[in-house]
Amino acid sequence: MSANDPVHVRWASKYVEGGNAYGFSLHSSMAAKHCTRHGVVHDPDAKLVVYVGSPFFWAPYEDEDGRDVLDVLRSQGKRAILYMSWELEEFPEAIKKQIRRADGVICSSPFLKALVEKEIPGLPCELATLGVEPDKYEYVERQDPAFHGGGRFQFLYVGAANQRKGSDVIMHAWRAFTLSWVGMGMHVRCPIKPLLYLKVSRVDSDELPEDEQIKCVQSNPPVILDYRKLPMKSDPNVHGGMTLPKLYQQSHAFLLPSFGECPGLTALEAAATGLPVVMTPRHGLKDSFPPGTAVPLKYTWKMDTYMGFEGVRVPMASAMHLAELIPDIMEQYPRYLCIGKRGSDHVRKRFTWDECGRQVACALRSLRKKLLG
Repeated sequence: MSANDPVHVRWASKYVEGGNAYGFSLHSSMAAKHCTRHGVVHDPDAKLVVYVGSPFFWAPYEDEDGRDVLDVLRSQGKRAILYMSWELEEFPEAIKKQIRRADGVICSSPFLKALVEKEIPGLPCELATLGVEPDKYEYVERQDPAFHGGGRFQFLYVGAANQRKGSDVIMHAWRAFTLSWVGMGMHVRCPIKPLLYLKVSRVDSDELPEDEQIKCVQSNPPVILDYRKLPMKSDPNVHGGMTLPKLYQQSHAFLLPSFGECPGLTALEAAATGLPVVMTPRHGLKDSFPPGTAVPLKYTWKMDTYMGFEGVRVPMASAMHLAELIPDIMEQYPRYLCIGKRGSDHVRKRFTWDECGRQVACALRSLRKKLLG
């Protein structure tokens, strides 16, 4: 079996980019595109059928005639491959049941592959990590605002406003930081002004009035709430030419105190531009960022509810530690820029969509041998 051996698949998952579907849309479209460079042939009649998504909802149980979709597929000599992401470091029983519906799985992060092999032994399992587009998320050599004209120091968060992503941890940390900032008189002495920029994903953001899609919360220091769907390519007629890559590039540090990522696409995108990434050093983020390539947050294990599953164990990032890190990042920015540079070098070398496509092709060849002989 050579690296160029053609492998035929039907790519069954299609996502519309936007809203909370951003991650899976990018995952599906870019993996499908780049694996063709490594010998994958998209064939509607192929015996390997790939579904991209969460095991929570990855393939319908019944077709329009009430038949089990996967039973029909197998009766035709085909096999179902689940190319999955999952955020937690354990599987509820209902999720195990969903994963067992597949004939084989491809995991988007090493921690997830290890979890599948441990919890569902015997299920064929391969790895294909995701990527970024280095030409879009270009590295920017940032300067320390404290020594280059002052101005603002922008802390950035990109993602949905929910507990898993850690947006509540960020807000608790920002409130604590605000009290020390004003109470200790730092806002008077410091030559730069901090700003928290929350690029919040919302499914219904198009329904907001245009003047409400981005607004400033008049706190001290201020918070920007941005609900816009930013394009990838600059257009002066759309949001003044602002794009998601530009937002990363004009910021100074990226915050993602998430209790579960696989592998953390926004953190990879931010790191590719040289942003120092502050993250919870567990789950997919631990895989994505080896020591020295990101800023780890302290965390404690807590029992929580996620997607309707009660009693799941999650690593909850410390808001107080983040509150302490915010001024330290501002005051010691050159040191954090070195971390950002190492992170960028690592991500731009290791996490590309072409590498994802190569891994997908290798995984599919291996699964074809195991499932079809």
